[in-house]
Amino acid sequence: LDGLKGKLKTGLDNALDKALAENDSTRRAQLAKAAKDSLKSIRDFIEKDELMKSLDGNEILADMNVVAPMKARLTAIEAALG
Repeated sequence: LDGLKGKLKTGLDNALDKALAENDSTRRAQLAKAAKDSLKSIRDFIEKDELMKSLDGNEILADMNVVAPMKARLTAIEAALG
Protein backbone atom coordinates (compact mmCIF):
# COMPACT_ATOMS: atom_id res chain seq x y z
CA LEU A 1 0.00 0.00 0.00
CA ASP A 2 2.96 2.32 0.43
CA GLY A 3 3.41 2.21 -3.33
CA LEU A 4 -0.16 3.38 -3.82
CA LYS A 5 0.37 6.22 -1.40
CA GLY A 6 3.37 7.42 -3.39
CA LYS A 7 1.48 7.26 -6.67
CA LEU A 8 -1.35 9.33 -5.24
CA LYS A 9 0.98 12.17 -4.23
CA THR A 10 0.63 14.40 -7.25
CA GLY A 11 0.83 17.82 -5.64
CA LEU A 12 -2.91 18.42 -6.00
CA ASP A 13 -3.11 19.91 -2.51
CA ASN A 14 -0.37 22.44 -3.24
CA ALA A 15 -1.79 23.26 -6.67
CA LEU A 16 -5.22 23.93 -5.15
CA ASP A 17 -3.74 26.10 -2.39
CA LYS A 18 -1.84 28.19 -4.94
CA ALA A 19 -4.87 28.59 -7.20
CA LEU A 20 -7.11 29.64 -4.31
CA ALA A 21 -4.58 32.12 -2.95
CA GLU A 22 -3.94 33.83 -6.29
CA ASN A 23 -5.61 37.21 -6.79
CA ASP A 24 -4.68 37.70 -10.44
CA SER A 25 -7.38 36.04 -12.57
CA THR A 26 -5.01 35.12 -15.42
CA ARG A 27 -2.53 33.53 -13.05
CA ARG A 28 -5.35 31.84 -11.13
CA ALA A 29 -6.58 30.24 -14.38
CA GLN A 30 -3.08 28.90 -15.06
CA LEU A 31 -2.82 27.51 -11.56
CA ALA A 32 -6.30 25.99 -11.81
CA LYS A 33 -5.21 24.21 -14.99
CA ALA A 34 -2.19 22.79 -13.13
CA ALA A 35 -4.55 21.56 -10.42
CA LYS A 36 -6.83 20.00 -13.05
CA ASP A 37 -3.85 18.21 -14.60
CA SER A 38 -2.90 16.83 -11.19
CA LEU A 39 -6.48 15.80 -10.58
CA LYS A 40 -6.58 14.02 -13.93
CA SER A 41 -3.47 12.02 -13.08
CA ILE A 42 -5.08 10.85 -9.82
CA ARG A 43 -8.34 9.99 -11.59
CA ASP A 44 -6.46 8.05 -14.29
CA PHE A 45 -4.53 6.15 -11.65
CA ILE A 46 -7.52 5.12 -9.56
CA GLU A 47 -9.44 4.07 -12.67
CA LYS A 48 -6.61 2.01 -14.21
CA ASP A 49 -4.66 0.54 -11.29
CA GLU A 50 -5.72 -3.05 -10.63
CA LEU A 51 -5.43 -2.78 -6.85
CA MET A 52 -7.39 0.45 -6.72
CA LYS A 53 -10.10 -1.03 -8.93
CA SER A 54 -10.47 -4.00 -6.60
CA LEU A 55 -10.54 -2.19 -3.24
CA ASP A 56 -14.22 -1.31 -2.97
CA GLY A 57 -16.46 -4.24 -2.09
CA ASN A 58 -13.66 -6.80 -2.25
CA GLU A 59 -14.14 -10.41 -1.22
CA ILE A 60 -12.37 -9.97 2.12
CA LEU A 61 -13.95 -6.68 3.18
CA ALA A 62 -17.17 -6.44 1.23
CA ASP A 63 -18.15 -3.20 2.92
CA MET A 64 -14.85 -1.45 2.12
CA ASN A 65 -15.52 1.82 0.32
CA VAL A 66 -12.36 3.76 -0.56
CA VAL A 67 -12.30 4.51 -4.26
CA ALA A 68 -15.92 5.63 -4.71
CA PRO A 69 -15.58 8.46 -2.16
CA MET A 70 -12.28 9.48 -3.76
CA LYS A 71 -13.95 9.68 -7.16
CA ALA A 72 -16.80 11.72 -5.71
CA ARG A 73 -14.39 14.21 -4.11
CA LEU A 74 -12.34 14.47 -7.29
CA THR A 75 -15.52 15.20 -9.25
CA ALA A 76 -16.49 17.91 -6.75
CA ILE A 77 -13.03 19.49 -6.92
CA GLU A 78 -13.10 19.36 -10.70
CA ALA A 79 -16.49 21.10 -10.74
CA ALA A 80 -15.25 23.80 -8.37
CA LEU A 81 -12.26 24.47 -10.60
CA GLY A 82 -14.58 24.98 -13.57
